[in-house]
Amino acid sequence: MYRPEANAHDPESLPDRLAREDSSLLAAQGLPRDAAPFLSFYAYSQTEIESRVQNVGLPESYFPLGHNGSGDVVAIDMDSRHVIYFNHDRYNGRVFINSSLPQFAETLCIYQEHLTKEAMADCLDAIATIDSRAVDLGSMWPSRVATSRARIIAASPEGIGARSVAGFSAG
Repeated sequence: MYRPEANAHDPESLPDRLAREDSSLLAAQGLPRDAAPFLSFYAYSQTEIESRVQNVGLPESYFPLGHNGSGDVVAIDMDSRHVIYFNHDRYNGRVFINSSLPQFAETLCIYQEHLTKEAMADCLDAIATIDSRAVDLGSMWPSRVATSRARIIAASPEGIGARSVAGFSAG
């Protein structure tokens, strides 16, 4: 099973508004420092959280967890418990990731375990068993899985066979 290095949060630094289950997960286990697909997580100090609220315009009901490879803030909505990211290319529009923090943590593990050509074909089905909303059109996972699958296929020997190799084409 996938077990990356994690960032545990100081329980005293977690907001009272955060659901008990989410606070417990962040304090006891934390999230991985880095995880596919291009996600990074931090145990932010109160000063860093306030900076993100001001600089990104993060609403007060959101608790920042980290960012994606594009620099978009990944956060948990403390009211709904949804994990989302703020897409800076779309005026910080919210993009749904998972219905809860525990489902998000489990989905990260599922995604990592499916990072082969054969397994990636079943990745969304596996994610749907954990969180059916996570695979809805417009949420993060369908596009990430499709992109990863295309990259894996392109990098495979079968994908290379149809292209030219070292400037020479077949035939």
